[in-house]
Amino acid sequence: MGSRNNLRSFFILAIIGLFCSMSRFTGAAGYSETPLIIGTELGYPPYSFLDEEGNPTGYNIDLTNAIARIMQLNVEIRVGTWGEIRQALESGEIDAIAGMYYSLERDKKVDFSPPFSSVRHAIFVHNGSPSIEKEEDLRGKDIIVMQGNIMHDYVLENGLSDNPVTVSTQADALSLLAQGRYDCALIGRFQGAYWLHELELTGVEMTGPLLNFSHYCFAVGEGNVELQSIITEGLITLTSTGREKQIYDKWLGVLERPAISRATVIKYLAGAGIPLLLLLGFLINRSVRLRSQVAEHSRDLQERANELKCVFDVAESSIKAETIEEFLQDVVGLISSGWMYSEITRVRIVFDDRTYISTPFTETKWSQSCDILVEGGHHGRVEVFYLEERPELEEGPFLLAERQLITAICQLLSETIHAQLAEERFQAKKIKYHKLFQEMLNGFAVHEIICDAQGDPVDYRFEEVNPAFERLTGLKAERVTGKTVLEVMPDLEESWIQRYGQVALTGKPDFFENYSRELDKHFEVTAFSPAPNQFACIFVDVTEKKRYEESLKNHRLRLQSLASRLANAEELLRQDIAAGLHDSIGQDLAALKLSVDIMRQGDDSEKSTSDDETGGALDQISGALDGVLQKICTLSFQLCPPGLHGVGFLPTLEWLIAQFNSRHEIDFHLVVEDQPAEMDKQARGILFQMIRELMVNAVKHGRPGEIKVVLSMKTENLHAAVIDDGNGFDVPAATAATESSAGFGLFSIGERLAFLSGKLEIESAPGEGARVMIIFPLGNIDREKGGEQ
Repeated sequence: MGSRNNLRSFFILAIIGLFCSMSRFTGAAGYSETPLIIGTELGYPPYSFLDEEGNPTGYNIDLTNAIARIMQLNVEIRVGTWGEIRQALESGEIDAIAGMYYSLERDKKVDFSPPFSSVRHAIFVHNGSPSIEKEEDLRGKDIIVMQGNIMHDYVLENGLSDNPVTVSTQADALSLLAQGRYDCALIGRFQGAYWLHELELTGVEMTGPLLNFSHYCFAVGEGNVELQSIITEGLITLTSTGREKQIYDKWLGVLERPAISRATVIKYLAGAGIPLLLLLGFLINRSVRLRSQVAEHSRDLQERANELKCVFDVAESSIKAETIEEFLQDVVGLISSGWMYSEITRVRIVFDDRTYISTPFTETKWSQSCDILVEGGHHGRVEVFYLEERPELEEGPFLLAERQLITAICQLLSETIHAQLAEERFQAKKIKYHKLFQEMLNGFAVHEIICDAQGDPVDYRFEEVNPAFERLTGLKAERVTGKTVLEVMPDLEESWIQRYGQVALTGKPDFFENYSRELDKHFEVTAFSPAPNQFACIFVDVTEKKRYEESLKNHRLRLQSLASRLANAEELLRQDIAAGLHDSIGQDLAALKLSVDIMRQGDDSEKSTSDDETGGALDQISGALDGVLQKICTLSFQLCPPGLHGVGFLPTLEWLIAQFNSRHEIDFHLVVEDQPAEMDKQARGILFQMIRELMVNAVKHGRPGEIKVVLSMKTENLHAAVIDDGNGFDVPAATAATESSAGFGLFSIGERLAFLSGKLEIESAPGEGARVMIIFPLGNIDREKGGEQ
């Protein structure tokens, strides 16, 4: 009873408000030009939902459109979830909502029209849910409601649940319920029955009492009295003309409307008294004006319908036509239907060097045109001609709407042609890619990664492979395509799957070399992700290359061993030759010189001329022997300075620096940063010869003004650097030039050091001098490699 009184009071107040506002507003003129945005809920049949073609339909839609026509409103209907639509109204993004349940709490935020329907909500449960016989049984249950819906408010206001389960649509609520995940759902009884049938849900039924008798109204923004009055006037006009009943019967049929019966409406109208009579007088006067306006608007609507159909036909042709030529020829025949005088309309489209015309075609002075722009460039025009003169309108004999129409058609043509050209380029690239894919020499394959429940890669599936893949792996496309790698190669190493999985899941490319035990081959692989959860790989069989590299490595080791042995043999030979020169030949020559000197010291008091000649010869022999002895001594020192194995490495190196200073006009310096550790006989000889060879190279090829030899200790390695300020050289070219003396010298030193676990570092550039560093291992000489052999 209380709800009926509230409804009556609400209805009467709305009529009085309309009457009082008539003196200030002249109807819906303000909304005839500016679109009025009215939102309605998506998925709420039969009130509002989308039909099979995706267009909004239902009781709310038809009622809104009927009000728009009779009140001359320019209406745009926007559909969405209830939460989105309600938020849009409260934020001012839309002007009204067609279909909102009235409540005192909501009335604080929005203004309502008189109700045009009433709904009872019901309790829906799953077959296995606990029994619900009365409203009180809902307490403590898991209740599903629509977010922001009247039942959401109802549950919270009545304390039935502090945290109900919220969904976007009633269909979602019933789907969750059908899965047995919650106890019950509170939705409109008719909507519930509709979705159970539409979604073919089983195991869900309606139970218990009906809840919350709710009035269904239009809602406008708080304080928008003008729009509230216009909608109320429209509802009353539709009711008085019987149009509202036709819409109601179409959608709700035999459903009863307990909130407002015909008798109740008459009762309310009688209670309104004088205000209602005044309102009826206003409506009668307005209806007369509406007749002529409706006729005029009907003509306008027909024009707009023709224009929309024209655009729709052009859009449909853009989808069906297979070529640009076919599309443009179709459009020429479609455009004329969108113009007011279609029977005398002719069309010409010029695109690049081609022309398309409607037949028969005649060019006249009464024309409209628009440019076709594709990818930022001018490619043609669309021209519309009237064969006969017509009265002047907004643009000659043409409507402003027709200007907008030809602009829209040109835009559609531009976008379609652009898309068609892009598609042609794409197809050409696709053909080129496929040819490349088939003919490329490298193996190529596309795969989809397979993960477990934790998201870790555990397998992958072959999507596509090229002939090179078949040739390199021996796996045929028909055998592997569509199968997983573990189906094809059960013993494949897990490292392959993990590495490919990281590429597919992270999108980061990878390059690596790996060995497949399954195929007994080495591969260089480039992997990348062409799409989420996919990876493609380009791979090259480098098995022969690996074998060659291994063979080359063995040859290099043998070469290093030979170089080291040669160096050791050379050092031993130097020592033997030096010892032989000094200890054998030198001693013999010294004894011979001693004999000659003794012969010269004889009694020369009775010398004859003949004796003078002999004495002169002995002097020459003695002088020659002195020269030979000096040369033998010098050669012996050069081959193997005796001090190297006597006084030590550092004094001998100082002697070598002094020798170079005495023979060359170059400043030689020895810089000792750290005292070298003890070295054995062999190490001293090898290091000494390397330093001397680097000094000779610097003098011979660098033309320096200064040469420094710098010694320092780093852990167990001796660093010996020969630094000059000479011409410098191109390091890669010099190290590669093994056929020249300088290049071979550096190469030979490097090879000997590598075999001894040492290293040669070179820093130089043309015109910038040179720094050559010997990193010599003092404690790690492998006697098996570089020992005394």
